[in-house]
Amino acid sequence: MLQGLRSVFVSGCFVSWMNTLTTLIFMDILFSTRLELVPITVELCNADLASHELLGKNLNARIPESWPPALVTRETLGEFIALLTASGGIRLYAWYWIRVGPSPDERILVGSGGFVRGEDNILELGYSVLDEFQCQGYATEAVKIMISWAENDLRVGFIKACTFPELTGSIKVLERTGFSYVGEGDEEGSLAYSKTP
Repeated sequence: MLQGLRSVFVSGCFVSWMNTLTTLIFMDILFSTRLELVPITVELCNADLASHELLGKNLNARIPESWPPALVTRETLGEFIALLTASGGIRLYAWYWIRVGPSPDERILVGSGGFVRGEDNILELGYSVLDEFQCQGYATEAVKIMISWAENDLRVGFIKACTFPELTGSIKVLERTGFSYVGEGDEEGSLAYSKTP
C-alpha cells in the first residue's frame, strides 16, 4: 500500500518519491525562451484549489484573474492529486507555465500542461492556455520542451494526444510539435494524434 508521496526541491529539480518505491522521479524545472515550467505537485494543486494568492506565492508569479483555463476545473485538480499519489507510481508529469521577463514583476502564469502515463505505459499529452495568452506561441514552446523532457528523461517511444476539430489552435500546436493525425479520438467527436521519436 502506498505510504505517501514526498516532494522536495533540490538544486533546480523537484524530487518525488514514494515510501514503497526505490526509484526516484526527477521533475526538472524546465526553461524555454520565454517560459519557466514548474512541476505540478500535490502542494501546488492544493494551493491552486485554495486561492490565487497562495498559488502566486508558491509559484512566485502573478496569477491572472482569469485563472484557471476553462479545462482546468476543481475536479481536474482533484484528478491530478490522485494521479500524483497513485499506487504503483506517479502517473502525472505536468507543469505550470510561467511567462518570464527581464524583471521579477513580469512573471505571470499563462497555462499548464503535461502527460498522463496510462496503464499501457503510453503518455497522453494535455495542455491549456488562458484565453488572453493564446495564439502567441506559448503552447508550442512549452509542448516542445515537455516532449524533449519526456523523450530524454522517461525514454518514451510513443506519445498520444486528442483534441476537437473546432480547436484549430490546438491542432496547429500538435502539428508544429511533430504529431500526426491518426483518426478518431476516444471522446465522441475528438481527433487523435500521435508522435514517435
